[in-house]
Amino acid sequence: KGMGTTISCMLFTGPHAIVGQVGDSRVYLVRQDVPVQITEDHTLVNMQLKAGAITAEQARTVPYQNLITRAVGVKDYVEVDVFDMECAPGDRFVLCSDGVHGYLRDEVELGRLAGRGSREEAARALVSFALQKGGRDNATALIVDIQVDREADFDVDVG
Repeated sequence: KGMGTTISCMLFTGPHAIVGQVGDSRVYLVRQDVPVQITEDHTLVNMQLKAGAITAEQARTVPYQNLITRAVGVKDYVEVDVFDMECAPGDRFVLCSDGVHGYLRDEVELGRLAGRGSREEAARALVSFALQKGGRDNATALIVDIQVDREADFDVDVG
C-alpha cells in the first residue's frame, strides 16, 4: 500500500512507435548516431527546472532528485504521456530506469554506450556503466532496433 512504480513502454504498429511514459524512467531515440531524449521526467526537480526555480547545476545535487510526481499504482488514475513517432530503419530506442540515466552526463555519453555493438552488448554497457559509477538504484536498460525486413515493411528487434 502506498507504493508505486514508473513505466516507459512502446508499442510498434508498422512504421510507428507509440511511447507511453509515467515517472522518471526514460525513452531515448538514437537516429543516425544522434541520441535524443523522447520522454520527460515526472519529478519535482524537472518541474522546478522548467519553472526556472533551480538551475541545471543545482538539479544535479539536490537531495530530492528521485521524488516523482506521477507513478503507477499510487492512485486509481494516473496521467500517462503518450507520443506517436515515425520510425526509420536503423533507429535504436533505449528504454532505461533512472538507475542508468542518472549516472550519464548527457545524451552524448548515452549515445556512446548505446551504440556499442548488438542490443545485448549495448544494454550491458549501460547497466555496467551505472554500476561502476555507484549503482545506488535499480539499473535496467532495454534496447530496441528498427530494421527493414524484406517480407514486411519494418521489423522490431528487442534485446
